Amino acid sequence: MKSQESWEFAQNYTSKKMKYISLYIFIIGAFLSFLNIELMWSLWLGIIISVLMPVLMILEVEKELKTRYPKE
Repeated sequence: MKSQESWEFAQNYTSKKMKYISLYIFIIGAFLSFLNIELMWSLWLGIIISVLMPVLMILEVEKELKTRYPKE
């Protein structure tokens, strides 16, 4: 980050996104716990969700930073 303003925006935006991502992970996990699936599948689904959601969050934050601060 080149400016303090963009750094602070990124920190605030990311913290808000983390709250929503954690809520989504909780809801998906609760839904999947009621399904009768094998232990190995539930493990893999948990791993995939735990890795995919933060990656999606990072991509979304970077996209927002590029639109809000295009020259930095």
